[in-house]
Amino acid sequence: SGMDEGPGTPLHNLPAFLVGWVVMLTAMMLPSELNYITAFAAVLRSRHSVSVASVSRVSSFIAGYGVAWITYGLAAYLLDLVVRSIGPELITWNRGGPYVAGSVLIIAGVYQVSSLKHV
Repeated sequence: SGMDEGPGTPLHNLPAFLVGWVVMLTAMMLPSELNYITAFAAVLRSRHSVSVASVSRVSSFIAGYGVAWITYGLAAYLLDLVVRSIGPELITWNRGGPYVAGSVLIIAGVYQVSSLKHV
């Protein structure tokens, strides 16, 4: 409900956002993260025998990854709340939204070919 409002659709309430964020995070990021988890576990195995401490370290590694991304999601959610509370009419989609979106794309394109990216 309410997900078909076009650009600027509200993020819903915090619990629903967090559930969606964690599902998206798991679906999109876990496949590539498995390589790092496997490499980390292999390093632990080469230094120590498999033990409860090794399992604990791998679990902490995974939990740290999750905490970092969930914290990022919460920060994005709070930023969205702040921007919506200010209610900047300038960037509403029917007025300045296309200009904001176009500007972001141009800035991203310039960044891609800039020396700053290679630094």
